Amino acid sequence: MEGSERLEALRQCYAEYLEERRMLLQAGGAFQGISRFFTGPPAGERVMAQRFLRQLEGCVAQLAETGETELAAQAAAFMLLEAEGFDYNSQLMFQAAESYCLPLLSVLDPADAKRLLSGYTARYPKRKLLLPKQEQVLAALTQAAK
Repeated sequence: MEGSERLEALRQCYAEYLEERRMLLQAGGAFQGISRFFTGPPAGERVMAQRFLRQLEGCVAQLAETGETELAAQAAAFMLLEAEGFDYNSQLMFQAAESYCLPLLSVLDPADAKRLLSGYTARYPKRKLLLPKQEQVLAALTQAAK
């Protein structure tokens, strides 16, 4: 599998998660928010999230094993700066998944790491609001940028 195909597989992983999430929300109906308050998240949501994270881990491992700095930079930029959820829960899932890019950060060229660090700190200006895994990403970006 070529590098560009591996990058496309990563993007497809995110797209599939978003499509599954849309279908889950549509199947829930108009009163899903109210019922969710009383019953918690639908059972399929946890399975869907676990599947997404497993696929993401596999995609990142394939990208990291190439050792290509440009490919790693593109993949990390997508995961950290470009991937957007369409609702609160999908956005939170993508934030939680940011730590899966850690293997890519060790491959980065310092110039790419500086660019990503600048974008990441601009995206999350209030560092005290970072999730613990996001703090790990920030530390790894800072280290790679040296």
